[in-house]
Amino acid sequence: MKIEIDGIWYEWVPSVRDTFKVLEQDGTFVRLQVPAYADEAFVKSYIRTHRAVLLKDLKSNATDTIEPIEIFGIPHFVHHQENCTQPYIKGFRIYLNTNDRQWNDRSINSLKKTLLLQLIIQLVGHWEEQLDLLAGEIVIRKLRSNWYNTDKQNCNLTFDTALTDQPADYITYIVIRALLSLQINSKKEQEHQLDHLLQGWQEKEEALAYERTKFRDKDYDQQ
Repeated sequence: MKIEIDGIWYEWVPSVRDTFKVLEQDGTFVRLQVPAYADEAFVKSYIRTHRAVLLKDLKSNATDTIEPIEIFGIPHFVHHQENCTQPYIKGFRIYLNTNDRQWNDRSINSLKKTLLLQLIIQLVGHWEEQLDLLAGEIVIRKLRSNWYNTDKQNCNLTFDTALTDQPADYITYIVIRALLSLQINSKKEQEHQLDHLLQGWQEKEEALAYERTKFRDKDYDQQ
């Protein structure tokens, strides 16, 4: 498919790969490899966002790959949207305001923390109702101990920023574990609750147990 943007023609070729790649460029024409799931609106937004990179002086048949942002174990491409008040994820896209175009390690890490906090707040809200409890403040920061810490007196929860690299289903398990830690002291009772709340939680518990071989989890050890 071909489109014209600001006097430049772009032709894109669907690919099973999760990256955009410049296959050919001659100054007035750019041939792109794009993910197979990318629709026309997504491709247009991506071209406008990364136009400077796509149109830099390249020889014909040279390649230039623009990597997606990986979060929650899945590559996501950035889609700019007018009147977007805060970043959010939908499908395999991260939606940002049209003005948010500064990309460096610091801004990407900040974006990941924002999206992680959004996800955890949503999960906490859902599981609070299921468990009939009310959590306090939710904080995202780098922890030296476990994926999460709890303040049982005030019902506050702190989660590790490194959870941005974990799958969403594992983060769900961590959130449930943290909430159960506020409510139940007995490990056996927590596991009994998990049997009813989350199918296959034992597999995720094995992963958490492995993490405990690397650091000490105060919440867990006190049970």
